Amino acid sequence: MSTVVPVVVAWPVSYWIIFYYKKVKQQNHEIEEKNDKLLKFNEEIAAQRDLLETKNTKIECINNDLTESIAYAQHIQQAMLSPLPRIQAHLPQSFVLLKPRNVVSGDFYWFKVVQNKIFIAAIDCTGHGVPGALMSMTGNNLLNDIVETQGTTQPQEILNQLHLGVKKALQQDETNNRDGMDAALCAINLSTNTVEFTGAKRPLVYIQNHTLYEIKGDIMPIGGEWNKDERKFACHTIALNHEPTTFYMFSDGYQDQFGGSRGKKFMKKRLKQLLLDIHLKPMDEQKQILDDTILQWMKRENPHLQTEQQIDDILLIGFRLTAK
Repeated sequence: MSTVVPVVVAWPVSYWIIFYYKKVKQQNHEIEEKNDKLLKFNEEIAAQRDLLETKNTKIECINNDLTESIAYAQHIQQAMLSPLPRIQAHLPQSFVLLKPRNVVSGDFYWFKVVQNKIFIAAIDCTGHGVPGALMSMTGNNLLNDIVETQGTTQPQEILNQLHLGVKKALQQDETNNRDGMDAALCAINLSTNTVEFTGAKRPLVYIQNHTLYEIKGDIMPIGGEWNKDERKFACHTIALNHEPTTFYMFSDGYQDQFGGSRGKKFMKKRLKQLLLDIHLKPMDEQKQILDDTILQWMKRENPHLQTEQQIDDILLIGFRLTAK
């Protein structure tokens, strides 16, 4: 029987060289294509990076300009407010705690001495930040005009005129603007040993003989959505005696601040209890306690929980009087 011997074809060496050369050339071509794509991709990334850097630079410039403008606006607003030494020259036992949410504030205080009366008010304008600050400038200018130029000295009439002034300044009869403000206003007459109070949605709290009293303001705001032109605000008179009486006016920022162990509002009930607890302390110490308390409240009394942010402007005024 014959044996079949397989035939092995031997490729020439030159063929293998050509095959290998073509293979390498094809791989080099593919690598070059990939490198070209990678180069274009890197160029696009670099272009996007440069564009992003340019935009970031522009944003940084805009942010710096805004920050500088708001800081300058803060100086203007502070210049508008009566310095505390001027207030304490007439009300030695007094404090003002003002904590804007955003540098400038929609809450502001107003102080004026005319004839035999000392006027002091806590005003809470619509909004906060720059819009609120613009409203505060409007309110401050109107109050100065009402009392100094027009000679109005009855608290209830001051707030009524303030309402009319806000409506006129913001053209609320012709536009849809419904901005306004809440106010607590005291007129102190040391010659008669009385304090007259009028409120537009803001109360007066006073403590006399270790008992806390609250006089609620009228439900009507200054300006805003109420359509009636003239508003009749009530005036309440508190008689001073020979025992010290401590008075407090405040916006809603303190009581509405979230915090504590459950992230809840501070609430007016807790605020009134705090005022009752500290009302006999020196006024500067009271201010410090109130400031420390709300800051601690915002920490939520739990180091594992995120600190609450201030949600609104905070304003709280306190003063102590004794009959002469």
